[in-house]
Amino acid sequence: MPDNPTARQEWERAAALIGAYRETYGYEYPDDPIGPEPCREAPEQRAAWYEAFLALGPVDGPDVRNMPDGRLWLLRDAYAAETVWAPRHVGKELRLSRLGAFDADLGAIRAEAEADAARKTGDHDRARRHETLAASYRALRDLYQQREQTFAQTIDDRQKWEHATAHSRPWPSPPTQNYAVATPARRSSPCAPPNHPRSATQNTSG
Repeated sequence: MPDNPTARQEWERAAALIGAYRETYGYEYPDDPIGPEPCREAPEQRAAWYEAFLALGPVDGPDVRNMPDGRLWLLRDAYAAETVWAPRHVGKELRLSRLGAFDADLGAIRAEAEADAARKTGDHDRARRHETLAASYRALRDLYQQREQTFAQTIDDRQKWEHATAHSRPWPSPPTQNYAVATPARRSSPCAPPNHPRSATQNTSG
C-alpha cells in the first residue's frame, strides 16, 4: 500500500472496484484479478469489468501500434477460435443460487417452527399447512444447491480454459480492440471497448 495519502486513497479506490467485481460475479481465481472480458450478453458485468480493468492500471503486453493490419486480423481470428469453446461466465448465477439456497433454508426453518408451534396448540390443520410449506422450501433449497454445484463446475472449467489458452490470448479482449485504440481514425471493430482500456499501448512505467 502506498505511503503517500493521495496515492493510498487511489489504491484503496482501485482495490474496492476490483474487490466488488470479484465478489459480485463470483470470480475467485487467486492469480488473476478479474479474468477475461465478459461477453456482450452481460452488459452490467461488462461495465463492472471495465471499471475494474481501468483500476488495475497499465500492464505489460504486446505493442500493437506498429503491427500491420493483416497481423492484427490474424490474431483476432486466433482469439475467436480460442474463445468460441470457452465456458460462459456464470459468476452472477452462482451467487444468486447460493443466495437462493440460503433463503430457502431459512424459509424451511421458519415453516418447521410454525408447524411445531401449531401442533403444541392443537391446531393440526395449521401445522399441516406449515409442514407442506417447509417441504416446499426444502425442495427449493435442494434445487438451488444442485444449480450451485453446476455453476461452480462451470466456473472451474472456465478457469482451466483461461490457463489452457493463455498463450494464444495475449490480450484479455480481441486484438482488434487494441488496434482500434491505437488507430482511432480507422476504428472498425464492432467490439471496441469504451474509454481507454488497459492495453499495451499505455505507458507501463506508471
